[in-house]
Amino acid sequence: MAHHAHLPKNIYRKMEPVPEDTPKIQGYDFNQGVDYHAMMKSYFTTGLQATRVGLAIQEINRMIERCQQLMKRMDGFAEEDPSTCPCLNSCTIFFSYTSNVISSGVRDSIRYLAEHKMVDVLVTIAGGIEEDLIKCLGPMYIGDFDMPVKDLFKLGLNRTGN
Repeated sequence: MAHHAHLPKNIYRKMEPVPEDTPKIQGYDFNQGVDYHAMMKSYFTTGLQATRVGLAIQEINRMIERCQQLMKRMDGFAEEDPSTCPCLNSCTIFFSYTSNVISSGVRDSIRYLAEHKMVDVLVTIAGGIEEDLIKCLGPMYIGDFDMPVKDLFKLGLNRTGN
C-alpha cells in the first residue's frame, strides 16, 4: 500500500468530451458472418497496427478509383479502355516496402498485386531481392526471438525479424 503522501493527485479527472465523429476502437464482428469488404473496412478501427492497415486500404481504394477514371487525351476525348495501354491510366501506383517484408506472408500479397498489374512500380532496397531469393530456396517458419541462436545454428537455421 502506497503511503498517503505519495498518492498521485491527477489520476481521477473529469474527462473532456470527445468529438462525436472520433472513431471508436471496434474490431470486426464475426458473428455477422464473413463479409470481406466489411472486414477490410474494420481494420481502420481495430487499433494498433491494424489501424495502419485500414488507412492503407483507404488509400489503395482511392488510388483504384482514380485509376478507373478515364484519362482525357490531348484532343479532349476520353480514352474508352485505359487497360489497353497502361500509359493511358490516370495515375501511376508506386508500391514500396522494406526488405524484411519479403520474409513474411505479406510477400504473397505483393506478388499478387504485381502479377495482376495492380501496381505499376515496385520500390525496395537490394535486401528485398536477397530476401526474395532466400524465400524461393525454401519455406520460412514461425519462430521465436527467445530461441537460442547457438541451437538454431546447430540445426542449420537462421533467424530473421518477422
